[in-house]
Amino acid sequence: MNARIVVVDDDPLVGVLSLALLKDAGYDVTLIDDSFKALEEIKQNPPALALLDILMPGLDGLTLCHKLKSDPATKHIRIGIVSGKAFHADRQRAMDYGADLFIEKPYNVDTFALQITDLLAGQAHLVRLQPGDVFELGDRRAVVALVHLQAGQLVAGKRIGGVELDGDSQLLARVFG
Repeated sequence: MNARIVVVDDDPLVGVLSLALLKDAGYDVTLIDDSFKALEEIKQNPPALALLDILMPGLDGLTLCHKLKSDPATKHIRIGIVSGKAFHADRQRAMDYGADLFIEKPYNVDTFALQITDLLAGQAHLVRLQPGDVFELGDRRAVVALVHLQAGQLVAGKRIGGVELDGDSQLLARVFG
């Protein structure tokens, strides 16, 4: 693997855990606890992925995401948001600012590195699904029959055929062959 990942989190427990899980999965990982330093490091030495916490002193993770995705030199970098702040508005802003993945804290340590691997392999990304949308489901196609948004019933990290569902969506889909 050896893809380079920058983890930006001021919580030492979560930051070190993320670092350890990703290193164990074979990634080259740098942990930075200051978002201004992270912005500088990412611009000077662009990683394949930046994992950003939302609640950071100074420059919050969503603003950092927006700055990175707005800059032609860094817009290609995949961005994952890893945060305990998982309100619909935060998830929507992350998507609007170009985040490729949103993982809610506390995350599942058994699937965390797999989510990152899927993202880097281009198999997971945030999408906004609406009734009538059609998407691939393995070798089949699925049409979205119902998308029901309900805070408190989050499905962050659920994947269907490599599609990462927007965390506030409950999805019922009719699959056809």
